[in-house]
Amino acid sequence: MITTSKTLLAAAACATFALSGCGGGGGGAADTTGSTTPNAIGTTTGSLGGVVSSAGNAVTALGKQAASTNLPVVSTQTTQGLGNSLASTGTAVSDLGTGISNGLGQLGASSDPVGTTVASTGNVVTDLGNAGINLGSAVSGVGQSGPLANTPVAGLTGALGNVVSEVGQAGVAGGSILGQSVAGGPVKQLTTALSSAVTPITDTLANTTQTVGGTTGLGSPLAGLLGTVGGAVATVGQQVTASAPAPFVGDLGLTVGALGNTVASAGGLLNGSTGSGSVNPLGGLLGNFGGSLSGGGSGTTGNPLAPVTGALGGLGGAGASGNPLAPVTGLLGGLGGAAGSGGSSPLAPVTSLLGSTGGSGGVGGLLAPVTSLLSTLGGVTATK
Repeated sequence: MITTSKTLLAAAACATFALSGCGGGGGGAADTTGSTTPNAIGTTTGSLGGVVSSAGNAVTALGKQAASTNLPVVSTQTTQGLGNSLASTGTAVSDLGTGISNGLGQLGASSDPVGTTVASTGNVVTDLGNAGINLGSAVSGVGQSGPLANTPVAGLTGALGNVVSEVGQAGVAGGSILGQSVAGGPVKQLTTALSSAVTPITDTLANTTQTVGGTTGLGSPLAGLLGTVGGAVATVGQQVTASAPAPFVGDLGLTVGALGNTVASAGGLLNGSTGSGSVNPLGGLLGNFGGSLSGGGSGTTGNPLAPVTGALGGLGGAGASGNPLAPVTGLLGGLGGAAGSGGSSPLAPVTSLLGSTGGSGGVGGLLAPVTSLLSTLGGVTATK
């Protein structure tokens, strides 16, 4: 029965490959564009993916060592099955980290970072299926030797182990099918649309945090602090790896080192050159939103959310103006008009407080630094 089921599962996977018209094992390679440098958010995310991959490698090394260890009373089949199951689980974690690094870690340098990360889930499911197969072998081996050999328990564990292995086989086949499914067709179109929306937003966020860090003067010292702390953690990881008594301990050192690199790379979110010539990175993003709301939005306005807003626009109910957000924008317009005309406004106490605070005397009001910074950014936006 086991052989027949395996054959059917393999045939299903092969049929899916043939219908998809493409090869490969579930994705993981980055889909790059003309740009070769990720933005600050992508760099930090890629470093985090490295931490996940290193942790998975440590688990894999621990599983391999456990598989080669002889334990009393426990059969060799059980020991190897448990160790190999742990190793396969570590491989799944490592593949997930690789998918994060090659996908979301390439934000700003890849045409479809979301798709690359999603495609890696095929390999993850396949690895977990292999872990299930090895676990089934471990369960089947419980009654192969020791006090449980040649007892009714041996027959029970053998049957249970076969069931677990069958589930693992289904996982392997399912992972292959999943990897091929997300690599093309409607899923690929969806991830590409999401990437087109997410990438400009992360560019703007990274530029904004860097601009705020530069304007306040805190970006450079904070980035230096993160770099120092991250470098110290990475050094500890290198020392652990150099003096590791076992392979999995060395991989743990690599994980610590990768964590240090992630902390250091986070400094790039606070200090560094922005990705555009504008000193007010919020202006472009907010301008795109404004154009989309006032004009109904088209694919040529440069709106980073155009793929998503286009899909939402198809839901209907846009009203006479063609803008599904007309009630909200009308309310906001009313609030702005009331505040600007000096009339009765629900925000009048707040605007009055901010006005009096920003215009206080020589010693400056409580919010003077903030109002001054906002006035500077507003002046930059007005001159564009």
